[in-house]
Amino acid sequence: MQLTITLIDKKSNFNKDIMVNEDQKIGETLAILGNAGFFRGADRKQSGLRIRSGRTGKYVDPGKSYAEEHIYYGDILNII
Repeated sequence: MQLTITLIDKKSNFNKDIMVNEDQKIGETLAILGNAGFFRGADRKQSGLRIRSGRTGKYVDPGKSYAEEHIYYGDILNII
């Protein structure tokens, strides 16, 4: 199933609505966007990129899929 989520990274001034497959790993999405030059998450990889759900307030594991982390249509993910 396709999800539309909002991904926000204040350090890179990135704030976009994106469509993803619920079975895709969160980290894969970040890698694709980073490789395309949309945000600089890869620069912070050494310090530990953290992603927080705006709906639940919990941190999500980028190694898991959106479905596994219970990310739903319309959710907001903040990169910290």
